[in-house]
Amino acid sequence: GIPKTLESSPRYLTVRPEVPNTMTPGETTASAGDVITTVHTGPSQGSVDVVVVDASQMTGDTYTVTMDDAMPDGTVAVNWTLTNDMTGEVLIANNAVVGGVNTATGVEVGPGGTPVVEGIQLLVNGPQEDLLSVEEWTAPWKDANELRDPAVSYVPFASLGRTGYILENRAGVAYSPPYNRDFDRFNYWESDDVELDFSTESLGWDYIYEWTTGMLPFSAFRHNFATGEKEQMYAGHWDRNLSLDFEIDASYWVGPVYGADGWEPIYCFVGMVATPYDPTKVAQYIAEDDLTTSGGCGWASGGSCDNVTTSGAGIGYPYMTATMFTDYLGSGLLPTADGLAQYGSTWVGASSVVFNMSKPNSSADTFTFTTEGLGMADKAYDPDAISVWPNPYYGYNPEERDALDRRVMFSHLPEEGPATIRIFALDGTLVRTIHHNDTASQHATWDMKNNFELPVASGMYVAHVETNHGDKILKLAVIQPEQRLDVY
Repeated sequence: GIPKTLESSPRYLTVRPEVPNTMTPGETTASAGDVITTVHTGPSQGSVDVVVVDASQMTGDTYTVTMDDAMPDGTVAVNWTLTNDMTGEVLIANNAVVGGVNTATGVEVGPGGTPVVEGIQLLVNGPQEDLLSVEEWTAPWKDANELRDPAVSYVPFASLGRTGYILENRAGVAYSPPYNRDFDRFNYWESDDVELDFSTESLGWDYIYEWTTGMLPFSAFRHNFATGEKEQMYAGHWDRNLSLDFEIDASYWVGPVYGADGWEPIYCFVGMVATPYDPTKVAQYIAEDDLTTSGGCGWASGGSCDNVTTSGAGIGYPYMTATMFTDYLGSGLLPTADGLAQYGSTWVGASSVVFNMSKPNSSADTFTFTTEGLGMADKAYDPDAISVWPNPYYGYNPEERDALDRRVMFSHLPEEGPATIRIFALDGTLVRTIHHNDTASQHATWDMKNNFELPVASGMYVAHVETNHGDKILKLAVIQPEQRLDVY
């Protein structure tokens, strides 16, 4: 039959909060649950929350959290290491728990699944993959490093570019899961940034037929987060009217959110690793008149394209998709040097339109913090704090587990060094001697028995507690419940 012992025997766990005997809170002492601010250096939008668990264990030292892209065994997984800068000791090494998930195993351990060290616990979080902003910069973007407009599309807020355009896509959303017709339909960008540089032209390809059209007023670049390289892409557009020109075509293209007439949607393709777009080969590309022949990764090229995303996934379709400059103010001008001049802008020279993606934690990121001033102040041990509970003892203690369990608790005993508790009857008779030598514990129990293991009678008792720091005398009243000595 079915065994009757399917459940394990009960196990009792006692949790007893303690007030430190040799420490006291100061004016700046942190409380449990407080979060210590970290200083972040690096490109990610990740965060590290330092949660105070036990202020009495905090050292006042400074710490550094470093990130790594792979585990020591080579497994690709973001992990982190905590080092005490003052001692040089590595407190936590290669911990892969980010956002409550072990990135090496995929197991969800929860946000509290990290160890507590020196009174603190680290909660490391990585950002969700998302398009953070679409901005307009002086071209080229990183060379000039001059922001002209912080928003020219849906994010971080809807706004117009410097020539009256607003950037939309066929889906009308900034970023979404595959396979919506947004800027990145196949979610290849991951952590890469994308730049449309209107200071230089590039040859265009038709989105559908992948033949060459004409020169486009911009060059397209992938800023590869994994390699740190700026890679020029094969730029294209959906030349639906077969004019071979990049132009406003209101018969087909209207912004889905703001309703303005749009230029033809832009589609860009990465090249094979060895053959990115080369502006010196325009004549060759025109002669070949085929994207794949020229070295680009066109539609359904996953079996032949050797280019990959930041995470190593293959790329087999357009890298940038369905991107429409819409003519919101009717100027008909793009942010080229001539377009800005005709529009009357105060900006001189062409712009780059930049798509900024969120960045994960990586080896380029560090977080530093300090616990200085947040711990507890030292104080001398005071035997006057010694107490006994419950007092009086009315035949019951909430910590007792059964009818034969009797106890009272002495607290605030010294955590270092011996202590001796002698319990006397009122006539001076020594009833019980208890020796306390537990390192790091300030508690001792009396089981309400004498030195001969017999239950003591109800009445008044005197406890003399002897320590290396001084003595304490306590009075204790005991009222025993009805007892049957034959069960002892």
